[in-house]
Amino acid sequence: MKKRLCVFTVIASAIISVGFVSSAVADPEENDVIETGEVIVTATRYEETSSSVPASVTVITEKDIENTAAQDIPDMLRTVAGIHVNDITGNRRNYTVDLRGFGETAGLNTLVLIDGRRVNQVDLSGTDWSQIPIGRVSRIEIVKGGRGSVLYGDNAAGGVINIITKKGDDFKMGGKAAAGSYDSYKTSAYLSGSKNNLSYAFSGNYYDSDGYRDNSETEAKDLGLDLGYRLGETGALNLSYGYHKDSTSMPGALKDSDFNNGYSRKDTKYPYDYADTEDYYIKFSPEFYLLSDSIFKIDLSYRRRDASSHSTGDWGYSDPDAEIKTLTINPQFIIHEEIFKKQNTLTFGYDYSKAEKDIDNFSSYAGQERADLDKKNYGFYIQNELMILKDLG
Repeated sequence: MKKRLCVFTVIASAIISVGFVSSAVADPEENDVIETGEVIVTATRYEETSSSVPASVTVITEKDIENTAAQDIPDMLRTVAGIHVNDITGNRRNYTVDLRGFGETAGLNTLVLIDGRRVNQVDLSGTDWSQIPIGRVSRIEIVKGGRGSVLYGDNAAGGVINIITKKGDDFKMGGKAAAGSYDSYKTSAYLSGSKNNLSYAFSGNYYDSDGYRDNSETEAKDLGLDLGYRLGETGALNLSYGYHKDSTSMPGALKDSDFNNGYSRKDTKYPYDYADTEDYYIKFSPEFYLLSDSIFKIDLSYRRRDASSHSTGDWGYSDPDAEIKTLTINPQFIIHEEIFKKQNTLTFGYDYSKAEKDIDNFSSYAGQERADLDKKNYGFYIQNELMILKDLG
């Protein structure tokens, strides 16, 4: 019989951090405190302060994340008004995140981005929120409403959630370890810094838990890397890489009739159901500075996702294996030029993505099956903002 520990917050934690600060200590009364505004990327697809964005935008900062007990990104999103988060299986593996009350179709109407890269599944199965750990997140930008559909296309009717990963700055390194109920363990480590024109940020995470219910074990591994190199006043080169692998047992649902027959809430009728996933991406983003204050940049990314599972029910059983490959190309121009001595920003670009999914499935009711899915998205967008007055666009 598996030993159960009583619930407790954290029984083991270790944090190591090393940092260098190159600023002198001075009397605060002798120095002016300069506060900088939050940077918004998703609302208009270029960086600007939140006070200049004509949309409903919420920003979860790195400080907000550090000051919360949230274990993953959906947990953090629960703190935002108007967002409903539901953990379907109760093991932090399958979430639905609903903006503006779309209910069952929330996954089809909420666009999720990581550094501007789409992560919604081509097969409409929803976003896999486990593919990026919260420790790698610098901030989360949430744009509510259908405004995002104009600039991002499909999946954005309810809103856009852009997850911004950490970039290298001052040298930092550290790690954390925690343990909890149901033989749960979580460890993480990070290393970041910059030297000359090169910046880097590396992170790794491991999570293992037996889960609350029988056959609800889960194990997850994550690696993340961000590299940046500045080309002087000419431009910059940015590279991002992420790897996620997990193996999760699926306890399945219980009916009222099952409880009447003696099942408890911890029991399962499907002791052999599981879902295994391996997911990685690489993104290369060069940008070049043109004219006085204009930018041309292009995002090139490739993602591959392999998933296998076994599921059973009153209808029989099924063993699907799926492979998804996604290629995206997103060139963009951002032109900052004054018109009649008024600040003006012209943004235009092109989005292209191609996804291919191959499915092999063997089921008790249909035998061997194979299916292929190809999807192409492409669209051109253009937006111009003229600042007539200082605080009125």
